[in-house]
Amino acid sequence: MKRRIVPLSSQSAVLRQRSSAVKDLKSVETVIRDLYDTWPTVAALGIAAPQIGARWRLFVFRLEEPEHAQPEVLINPKVVRARGYVDEYEGCLSVSRLYGHCVRAEEIEIAALDGEGRRVRRAFYGYNARIIQHEMDHLDGVLYVDRVTDWDHFRLWVPTEDGEGMEARTPEPDVLDRLKALVRPLPGFALQW
Repeated sequence: MKRRIVPLSSQSAVLRQRSSAVKDLKSVETVIRDLYDTWPTVAALGIAAPQIGARWRLFVFRLEEPEHAQPEVLINPKVVRARGYVDEYEGCLSVSRLYGHCVRAEEIEIAALDGEGRRVRRAFYGYNARIIQHEMDHLDGVLYVDRVTDWDHFRLWVPTEDGEGMEARTPEPDVLDRLKALVRPLPGFALQW
């Protein structure tokens, strides 16, 4: 079933809680199906279970490259290795249309279960590594805004005057003030780069 994306607000506790490990795939079959059903309705490369209101350590994602990669699920992901440092723009379905600079590792290797419950170990590089780290953060109640490095370069994507596309603008100070009020210090178990 298609689910709505939970927006970041003072009322969105599910986005700020650490998710529970999956012990039995049967218990999360509906959540996985809902993530796949929600997938075509959003423009994103990943959706984590907390974003649809489910507190489980799993997410669906699609690699940026290859271009036509199919979405897949990762369950109970853990970082095995992280290297490098990248500070780039990032956005989130739960923080609609706002993009800011965020620090991530340039390379990441994780151990997880796939959708069939098989153990997998995978390495991700560049933008694909950022996708995985972003979704893994959701499982720990962390959003990209908690990692923002430069609030002066935040951008808001708005429709162009002709309605044919989108353009980046500097958000009004009150928009950023409301967002900053929702930022939380990173918990001790969150990945730090």
